[in-house]
Amino acid sequence: MSRSLADHLDPSTGKKRILSISGGGVRGLVTLGALERVEQLLRTEKGDPDFRLCEHFDLICGTSTGSIIAVGLVLGWRVSEIKEMYDQLCPVLFKPNRRMGVIMPKHDARLLEGSLDRHLVDDAGDPLTLGSKLLKTGLLICAKRMDTDSAWILTNHPGGKFFDAKDGQTWLPNKNYKLKDLIRASTAAPTYLSPMTIQISDGKDGFDPEVGVFVDGAIGGHNCPALAAFQTVTLPSYGFNWRTGEDNLAILSIGTGQYRQRLETGEFVSRRAISQGIGALSGMISETQRNTLLLLQAMSQPRKPWQLNSEIDGLEGELFTQQPLFQFQHHDVNLNNDELRLRLGLDRDKEAKITKICKGMRDMANGRKRNLNWCYDVGMTLGDDIKIEDVFL
Repeated sequence: MSRSLADHLDPSTGKKRILSISGGGVRGLVTLGALERVEQLLRTEKGDPDFRLCEHFDLICGTSTGSIIAVGLVLGWRVSEIKEMYDQLCPVLFKPNRRMGVIMPKHDARLLEGSLDRHLVDDAGDPLTLGSKLLKTGLLICAKRMDTDSAWILTNHPGGKFFDAKDGQTWLPNKNYKLKDLIRASTAAPTYLSPMTIQISDGKDGFDPEVGVFVDGAIGGHNCPALAAFQTVTLPSYGFNWRTGEDNLAILSIGTGQYRQRLETGEFVSRRAISQGIGALSGMISETQRNTLLLLQAMSQPRKPWQLNSEIDGLEGELFTQQPLFQFQHHDVNLNNDELRLRLGLDRDKEAKITKICKGMRDMANGRKRNLNWCYDVGMTLGDDIKIEDVFL
């Protein structure tokens, strides 16, 4: 029997499960491939061929492309339905072009907005909001508000401080934000898509009208939103008040593929200043994601620790706290030749072909159909790594 949203959010209704979905552009198809396997795993375990992930997880959180997937899952969509949307959108939104993203964004955000307009409406054709009754479980979306230099973590929890209106309030309650606007804000990756503006204040009661300017949630340090989810559900200020401990809280994190952007000596310093800035921004995002995983693994004891670096490996047996604060497992793919060769079964192919595939997958805006297929196929193999204990029955 399906649980209500109130049941999912209620801290007294048993163990709480969080699904965290990272950002990564078209590599969201890696995540979808993995989630396809998770969905199948749970359907087999539950004996229900139509079981949905929103029935199992109490909070589904996403950044950037992960916000698109998270919203779809929270609405009760099958993973295959979200993949169909990606298959239609990615080749159009991320059509190859020669733009560098310096003078204008590389891609036209209106194409994404058009797709969201078609998909995120109710039966009457009205846009779905964060407070929509159609959301079947907890939802968390990360974005970065640039005009106030603040990372925004938005949820559909009715107890959130800014979720509902208060007497004399002039700013828009979070529950009234359109889901399509929040996704656009979370996916507005600098150089790739234009920033998103959202009306914050209506200008009544003597207050000036206020418009917020948002970019990708990864810029706020939450490309992997699992740590943002942990702070949100455990700190009283956010209204969730979920309990910590391995018997009370579990987080499954799924990435979109990671790699270290190694450079030849002198290559970075020889670049133009704008190229150095873009490269440094990219490096900051990947480093904050690794630090997020470090913190999470230092507060838990993962079944299969993600290898962080050569100094600390995966923090096997090391904890910040006396006891684990939650169960945690992160699954991802290292985007290098050796791993892709193994996952795609390309043992007999020449190194040049593997290098080309690897380079294509590292480009999060590569909308070529063959690359999209590679991403999904790799994700399916990633899903095979996920065991029943990782979904925290």
